[in-house]
Amino acid sequence: MAEEFMYKVVLVGDENVGKTSILIRYTEKRFVESYKPTLGTDFAVKVVELMGDDNRRKSVKLACWDLGGQEQYRTLRRFYLSGARGCFIVFDVTNPGSFEHVVNWYSDVMNICGEVPCFLIGNKTDLKNDRRISKSVGSELANKLDLKFFETSAKTGDKVDDVFELMAKKLYEKYMM
Repeated sequence: MAEEFMYKVVLVGDENVGKTSILIRYTEKRFVESYKPTLGTDFAVKVVELMGDDNRRKSVKLACWDLGGQEQYRTLRRFYLSGARGCFIVFDVTNPGSFEHVVNWYSDVMNICGEVPCFLIGNKTDLKNDRRISKSVGSELANKLDLKFFETSAKTGDKVDDVFELMAKKLYEKYMM
């Protein structure tokens, strides 16, 4: 019998950076071409199976909250971020404005959640010809903020599973070991 643990994880970032697409790719293994803004929040749960140091299976449930990035939801952020144990700050590698706002998202998360495992995600790497933020620039900001940095493509699925599985391991290590 596997031990079960559940952690609230939030995906934050400007609108249209691909938070919902990342979550759908991870939980449902599909990509939705059309853009529909998240109104408030979306929610999904996914179980990640880990092997503990004791050679017993650990089931880590990630309760993923996808927060709408529109400014009108700013007043609701405290409520949605409250209780989060992990965070993905997502920006769009083709949108410099979304990258410029990463520091603001980081500040909100740290002020409300405290020191939780937090990853910086540069999404939409499949749009190679439209890219405006290089991997080195994303990595540099992540280092400055002391975050792990990953690049993903919700469309192709590249690195999406990896970031969630690594988050599950980080959460288990931080809160259960």
